[in-house]
Amino acid sequence: MQDDDKSREELIRELADLRKKCETQQSIFSNIRFYVLIVVSPDRKIQMCTPSVREAFGYEVAEVIGKTTDLLYFDRRSLPDHSGEIHEILEKDGCHIGWATGKKKNGGTLPLEIVTGKLDDAAGAVLLLRDISESRPEPETLKGHCAALQELIEERTAAERKTQRKLEPENGGRIQSEAKVRRLSEELDAWVRERTATMQKAYEELKAVDSLKDAVLSSVSHEFRAPLASIRCFAEILLRYPDEDPQTQKEFLSIIQSESERLGRLIDNVLDLSKIRAGKMEWNFRKLNAGSVIRRAVQTFKGLLATRNLEIETALEPGLPEFTGDEDRMHQVLTNLLSNSIKFSPEGGRILVSAELLEARRAGDRADFVHISVRDSGIGILPKDLPTIFERFHRGTDTLVERPKGTGLGLSICKEIVSAHQGDIWAESIHGRGSTFHICLPACPAGDASDVDAHLAFAAPQQDHLC
Repeated sequence: MQDDDKSREELIRELADLRKKCETQQSIFSNIRFYVLIVVSPDRKIQMCTPSVREAFGYEVAEVIGKTTDLLYFDRRSLPDHSGEIHEILEKDGCHIGWATGKKKNGGTLPLEIVTGKLDDAAGAVLLLRDISESRPEPETLKGHCAALQELIEERTAAERKTQRKLEPENGGRIQSEAKVRRLSEELDAWVRERTATMQKAYEELKAVDSLKDAVLSSVSHEFRAPLASIRCFAEILLRYPDEDPQTQKEFLSIIQSESERLGRLIDNVLDLSKIRAGKMEWNFRKLNAGSVIRRAVQTFKGLLATRNLEIETALEPGLPEFTGDEDRMHQVLTNLLSNSIKFSPEGGRILVSAELLEARRAGDRADFVHISVRDSGIGILPKDLPTIFERFHRGTDTLVERPKGTGLGLSICKEIVSAHQGDIWAESIHGRGSTFHICLPACPAGDASDVDAHLAFAAPQQDHLC
């Protein structure tokens, strides 16, 4: 570290000495009167010129800067050794002395003594011009001038190279530091872009959740208001007209009861969906027989089928394996599907509930599956509605003359329950020819004697198709 400080101090001193020499040279350069000192670039354009050019040629310094030396003299073979034009002489190393005819700004001419000295290929050359119209100096004098100019050139060139060598280590360290800073800056920019993208994505997700929350609240409030409005309306009529005939009162009370049950079902469905989504639903998993679950669900609608002149058939494959599930929740799924089939089937229609075993058909499948389907001959579902029928509050209205009664939550709850059983549910339909809803549930392995609690893992939702 001390050596570096010492080297730096020496460099500073040398730079100060060089600056002082440059200032001295500049002072000398500016006060030259009897000579015109010119520094030219490799392409022969004048870069520097002493103010004495005005006295000799009539030009201001600004008028000659950037011009070629042809502005000041005729380029001719006037050197003693006849070695060529001035431009050719400038390409030779060392100092050369010669004479030429100068060109004044006013058109006049004057004899010139020219001393040339090449700096290097990158820096160009130095020219020393003097008007010799009154006297021609002795060659020895010119040679002295030439030697002094050569010494000045060599001293300046050596100082510049020494300074450059001193600065190389420091420049190398600076370059490394700049590269490191640039790399860190690029890494910081990349990190900022990544974090910005992550925050933007999170913001968009929050906006979507907030929008969904508003939509759900709007739908729930609308669904709540409809039965409440009916209950309040008919209750006000009964209170306002207590002498209404018994038959009308009975009809109004029946409507109030129906709407109250509808409101209760809506509240139960919203609570069920909320519990499932929040992971707070209590499940009672045990081994179930698909035939028993299906027969219980079909028995629930025995009275309704008679009034609608509908027929339900069951087709159960013999020897079906058991599956692990919550019996009440699976009953809820099947009754919802059967209720929809009955609702949208014409009188005299036919509904088929079937169950079969689907053996594992992929190497990655962990087990066989119990496949349950509910098929009806109703009005069907439009193809554009199929992807959204399991969304909350979805009720297909394009296929119906009247808006269907219901909460629009039934199929959404069915999907959540089946997903909690590690199963899948989907629908197929041909508009005007009926619909089929499919349920796939993992079957218990043959000879499985493990405790039922081991199947509680099926409560975790699974969205992939299993069949």
